[in-house]
Amino acid sequence: MSVPLWFCLAAAATGEPVDSLRTLRMLTREKVGMKPAAHLEATVTMVSAGGSFVSLRNGEYEARAQAAPGYEMDPLSVGDRVRIDGHVEPCGADVCLIMKRVLGINADAVPEVAIADLIRYSNAANAGRHVRVRGIVTLVLN
Repeated sequence: MSVPLWFCLAAAATGEPVDSLRTLRMLTREKVGMKPAAHLEATVTMVSAGGSFVSLRNGEYEARAQAAPGYEMDPLSVGDRVRIDGHVEPCGADVCLIMKRVLGINADAVPEVAIADLIRYSNAANAGRHVRVRGIVTLVLN
């Protein structure tokens, strides 16, 4: 039996699926551009007002996630532990997890956040990590 070349190239291009938020955060821009598959578990730490996107956390890593176009997921709440199937894609200067299937596992306590001062927070070492900062809001963009 022969396998079409396009199938082999597509499989080779995407590589192994993303299986954790740590792995997601370690992807290069080039690999993110290949939109690799993602199958992982995480805890919901924030839900947008309209429910259009959520923040997920697992360990010390956090990422933004949103439903794939046409996928209507059940409402999520902070503390929900979920199993997600989807893919990763660029989201401006960041990385987004596009959710194609979300399965609620149970409710967890919301993970504690790391404390960081503004200098450390602005450092790339904190990218994708859930941190708490103290400061003064000087501008709000709508």
